[in-house]
Amino acid sequence: ESTPWKEEEIGKDGTMWTVVGEEESRGRRQSQNALTERQIQDAQTLFLCLVDVEMLIRIHDCSVTEARRVLGDDSSSDMSVDELKAFLALVYVREVKGGRNMELSSFWSD
Repeated sequence: ESTPWKEEEIGKDGTMWTVVGEEESRGRRQSQNALTERQIQDAQTLFLCLVDVEMLIRIHDCSVTEARRVLGDDSSSDMSVDELKAFLALVYVREVKGGRNMELSSFWSD
């Protein structure tokens, strides 16, 4: 029986492509997912699933650069990556709790 398509195709750049039939599964299988509930130990681990360390460092570097540009070379505009994580956590909690109308002091423990 002849098929209307070939099993392999060669691209203009010489790349060999293999045709995948409809019966074959595409994409990741569930067992290939790297993160599971067992690997989430605490809130920080969960947070770092959403925003990884490289992203935090990039956000930190850009924020400090912009603060220095706007405020001058004032060292009070510097912040650590831990301070950035704390700030982002507060912003996240504020949204989760629906806290747009809450007093800022209610986000801090006594």
